Amino acid sequence: MQRNKKIAFVGGDRRFLTAAKILGERGNECAVCGFDACEEDFGPVTRCRELISAVGGADAVVLPLPYSTDGRLVPCPLSSGGLKLSELLASLSEGQILLGGCLDGAIREQLRQKGVRALDYYENESLCIRNAIPTAEGALAIAMNEMPITLHAARACVLGYGRIGKVLAAQLKALGAETTVFARKSTDRTWIEAAGCHAADITQMEACGLSFDVIFNTVPHAVLNRERLSLLGKETLLIDLASRPGGIDFEAAKELGLRCVYALSLPGKCSPVSAGLYIAEALCEELEACEETKGERA
Repeated sequence: MQRNKKIAFVGGDRRFLTAAKILGERGNECAVCGFDACEEDFGPVTRCRELISAVGGADAVVLPLPYSTDGRLVPCPLSSGGLKLSELLASLSEGQILLGGCLDGAIREQLRQKGVRALDYYENESLCIRNAIPTAEGALAIAMNEMPITLHAARACVLGYGRIGKVLAAQLKALGAETTVFARKSTDRTWIEAAGCHAADITQMEACGLSFDVIFNTVPHAVLNRERLSLLGKETLLIDLASRPGGIDFEAAKELGLRCVYALSLPGKCSPVSAGLYIAEALCEELEACEETKGERA
């Protein structure tokens, strides 16, 4: 990515302030808006109270991950007030680039009508893989705080063998946990066995037995329903890492007296500086690809 870009970061948590600092240190002019309640050192980053001061004249505008949770407001956890998505859209100009996390069709269409190019940095595979590291570490930290026993020699279960499942299973095994991973694909189960963990078919969980000290779910759809939850011991700790609605029936688990933790956005909570670096790298990759595309069209 070429330097001397003007990049505006609107909303977000410490990850995005870290990303702004990193890109600022790399020779870009970075400004942030929606961080007025943050007392952290802003370094080379310009702190703006007015949205137009940050966005006006910017080559690129960066929104949080996700860009919005309700389609109305931009998440600003480090601000005393909120930022309306409609105000942001009104402040954008033709030719700008907007980078956001989990951009849906509605905002993409609004940006298209304004002549603003939309890029979803959460579609960057490298970012998703890197994010699995602090997610897994955060999940382990929760387990250590909640369990009365060590993870070493504990009976641990991971549901799903995607990015997070792979990293989490490896870390559990490294800690000495007796690790079982449930996966749907037979090829994934072969890789699980090759990694030294126990593999099982997630479609046949009841037949495999569910005697575990801790279960980590990474599957974003219903996996542990009431029937399966009823097979668990009361001492089993459940940690759901999947995006909403998650894979655990929390109401049923509560009624059955099981301990559940819904652990979302762990990178931003547990390792915001590392996660901010990952976001900065993804932004650079996306903007560089955008420049290459523009060069090909010229």
